[in-house]
Amino acid sequence: MIKVFCLILLTELFGACMHVLFKKSVNSLPDTHPEDIRGYLLFFKSVLRLPTTWLGLLSVACGMTIWMTVLAQMDLSIAFPLDSIQYIMILAASHFIFKEHITKKRILGTGLILVGIIIVILSKG
Repeated sequence: MIKVFCLILLTELFGACMHVLFKKSVNSLPDTHPEDIRGYLLFFKSVLRLPTTWLGLLSVACGMTIWMTVLAQMDLSIAFPLDSIQYIMILAASHFIFKEHITKKRILGTGLILVGIIIVILSKG
């Protein structure tokens, strides 16, 4: 069971990396608020030129592959709630990488998610 939980953590790490890399991609573009279809197409074209976008897509592929392994070994009703671990990772990444201000309410909300994860893990038996 420890092996499966390690695989879940790895999956969540790849998912968090994907979000961080995508955020880095869009942050590096000058115009991130397209107003029409042409603007969206230019935005999409610009995003696809960035290495961070491709690294994010690679993270998706790696995470999905590992997630399939997890699903083969664990009930979906347990595995899927554990997918929320990513919220905790994203909260930390947004603070430490993007220097975002994290409010007490966000910390409380993320703490509640952590409590839910613990309850799901303990209910396995």
